[in-house]
Amino acid sequence: MIGNISDFLIVLIVGILLLSGQKDISSTAKNIGKTLNQLKRTQEQFRQELAREINGGLGDVAEETKKSVVTDVTPTYRRVNKISPQPVTTLPSNGNKQEDKIKQIEDEIKRLQMELERLKQNGNKN
Repeated sequence: MIGNISDFLIVLIVGILLLSGQKDISSTAKNIGKTLNQLKRTQEQFRQELAREINGGLGDVAEETKKSVVTDVTPTYRRVNKISPQPVTTLPSNGNKQEDKIKQIEDEIKRLQMELERLKQNGNKN
């Protein structure tokens, strides 16, 4: 029924006028017009400010996110590199390195799935 705030305000103002019983209709109409114009100006200023914040702020957010990710990942990357790598079983090289990598990844997935099943069976206890 009342879709936006200006419709609601018009109904509210008409209700107040009916209850207050103003006799001077011309000044009341002027006041209503001024109030509606002020409301429209305020809404437009809010929209412009919001659009400016969104457009200007997204670049800042992207930069902050990049910096945050770099600072969060770098210590983890350094820690992982300091840990001695676990031996990974490899197949004899037949000249196709990509197939070897795929096989290594598949083996690692199987190992992790088995570990997950073991943890589920033990109730997440090591």
